[in-house]
Amino acid sequence: MKKILFFYLLAHLGAQNNYELENLVIFEDKYLIKFTENLVEGDVFTTYTGQKVLNGRILKGVKEGKWVEWYETGTKKIEYNLIKGFLSGPIKLWNDKGTLLTSGSYIKGNGTTIIQNLDEYTLPTNGRNGNWEFYYENGQLKKYEEWENGILVSETEYYKNSKKVKYEAKYGDRNPDPDKQVILDYIGSIELPISSYTGLKTFYYSSGKPFSVQQ
Repeated sequence: MKKILFFYLLAHLGAQNNYELENLVIFEDKYLIKFTENLVEGDVFTTYTGQKVLNGRILKGVKEGKWVEWYETGTKKIEYNLIKGFLSGPIKLWNDKGTLLTSGSYIKGNGTTIIQNLDEYTLPTNGRNGNWEFYYENGQLKKYEEWENGILVSETEYYKNSKKVKYEAKYGDRNPDPDKQVILDYIGSIELPISSYTGLKTFYYSSGKPFSVQQ
């Protein structure tokens, strides 16, 4: 009986489905095989110059576990984790030269809409947790954020090629209008980040002297 069970498990593992990412499509927030209604169930790969590289796993049409995407050069582009399609745990992004651009973590991140290509511009804010760091292309720290279960509680941004603070803010009280945006008229317009909390945001000249305080 044990031998039969062993060979059954071996055959089952050997029958694990493998898919090329380019042969998959997203339909109604599920990954399907192109030109079919079949949900993807198995490991997903991408082929780079003849080399097959594992990206991650999809179960019942939804990404699950650790996922890694790569540049053609062979360096990592993005690495993240999911639980039943929801971003959960650490996430990191690099540029094509291997410089870290973003580092953060999620608790039950975006799971209502599948984002096919995650990058620094499409990372969902809901579910962000803990410390988030964003870097300039040269590796210098650009921005530091602190999140608590999807709520931004503090942030600091720095000028490029400088350790001088561009602006900093700490948030405390709930914002009655979380969609409100403030536009600051200073050398063009600066679109301020939206937060579910209100607080004072202080802006500084590159010399370090403050020039504006906004709520």
